[in-house]
Amino acid sequence: MTEIIGFPKSRIVRENMNEDYIKKAKETGLQNFCEAILHDLTEGIIYELENYGIDTSSEKFIEDFSFAIEALRASVYRVVKIDHTLHEFLDNNVKLKSSMNASDDVDDH
Repeated sequence: MTEIIGFPKSRIVRENMNEDYIKKAKETGLQNFCEAILHDLTEGIIYELENYGIDTSSEKFIEDFSFAIEALRASVYRVVKIDHTLHEFLDNNVKLKSSMNASDDVDDH
């Protein structure tokens, strides 16, 4: 049997990273993860809209869609506790109705 010889621990060089550096690296990694999610979702939505015959190349569509994706970004960021400029706007301007009251707005025609 082969004997495994460990690497001498005295030769392992470890950088002494401060807490701010580690925190920033974690935030960057989390933000990159969120951006990858958003990229995948955006591609999928565009693909599906085009399958339904929606013209996704017009300037107005791109403006509207960009806002929608930014709102989605703000939602994903909020879940992972990353600040986004839309959070304050959404908090001040978007109110949810309770599910019990939502049926009051449904037209029974």
